[in-house]
Amino acid sequence: MLAIVLPLMAGTISEEQCYYLHLDDLLDCADEEVDGFQKAFYYAIDDLDNDGVKEIVVADIFKTNCVFKAVGGKPQLISPNFKVDVEKLNWNTIFDFYTSIEADRSGDITVRHHPVMAYDIDIAHNRFTVPGDVAWDEAVMRSTKYDRMIFKPHIGNIHLVKAEPGSYTVDGTPIDLGLCYTFALDNASLTKKMFRGYKSEQATPVIVPKAWLNDHRPLQFKRWLYGEEVPSVSASVRRMITTYYGDQMKIRDISWVATCEEKERTFYDVLFEPYNGKVCLAFVCIEEGEVESTRNMWFDVSKSDPNMIDIGADIDDLMGLTPEIQVMADTPKGLELYVRWYSFEGSHFDIWREVSDQFVTVVGDYHYIMAY
Repeated sequence: MLAIVLPLMAGTISEEQCYYLHLDDLLDCADEEVDGFQKAFYYAIDDLDNDGVKEIVVADIFKTNCVFKAVGGKPQLISPNFKVDVEKLNWNTIFDFYTSIEADRSGDITVRHHPVMAYDIDIAHNRFTVPGDVAWDEAVMRSTKYDRMIFKPHIGNIHLVKAEPGSYTVDGTPIDLGLCYTFALDNASLTKKMFRGYKSEQATPVIVPKAWLNDHRPLQFKRWLYGEEVPSVSASVRRMITTYYGDQMKIRDISWVATCEEKERTFYDVLFEPYNGKVCLAFVCIEEGEVESTRNMWFDVSKSDPNMIDIGADIDDLMGLTPEIQVMADTPKGLELYVRWYSFEGSHFDIWREVSDQFVTVVGDYHYIMAY
């Protein structure tokens, strides 16, 4: 990886805001001419040389080939000999960059619309509920005019039916959800077109204000549904991915996720064999015969069992953590994917944006289900 410095200029924005605005430049430099498994995975922000300016360090999964950056208007190179004790830094994952960095996000083309995902739905009765644990705060929910619902390429006019407290039970313990917001399509018959082929538990529509459509265009795509026969993946696709990630990364399992013909994009889940004590679960996008972008999740392999990760789950179970795409949106900032995926303790409702060659979380919500 290369190293970058952003020099501090008098009167400029904060270091964090500068990094927020220039993540694409940072990833372009950090991920240049490296194998896919060496793509940026961690970042840390700290004043490394005690000059009053915070630098940003970007590193791969093994915290090697770090990239060092400071603040200013535009990226500039810094000596790669700049030293830092990586063990003393407070690391975060790069795909959580937008949600974890302290920066003003009000101007973001997506965040400013406060989109939410309705995971508690009843298609037959035209009811779509955004539970309180994945809603924005009450002031935002009450002040935002949510009047559109999106699922795949479909757009429907909606209205608020009710807002009332909700709760659910986990292992006999009631858990407060806060205020839950239930919407309905103005035209109930639209459910037949919008959700054709989907059961209520298979869909998570996105609730937005009409203004979201000014800079977001929902795309048509095909996706795999749980329970369907898993399509085979060609040898040529496997070769593309292996070439991109490096010969040392051997594919253990691979599945087709979705295809957007208009953008000539096809998405795959890829589980690699363990490498150097870690295992990679990748979300891979291929465009016109090349890997265009990825999202790598890494797990430590158990020291006592090479077929398990350190929290006690089988490596093969990691394929159950892969995303279900609910909406693809073309935007001026890049392709956005509105996804539902499951961790070992709950379900996640995220908005991923393609930034440089990685998918980064723009909005991340979580619903706790059970302890693993």
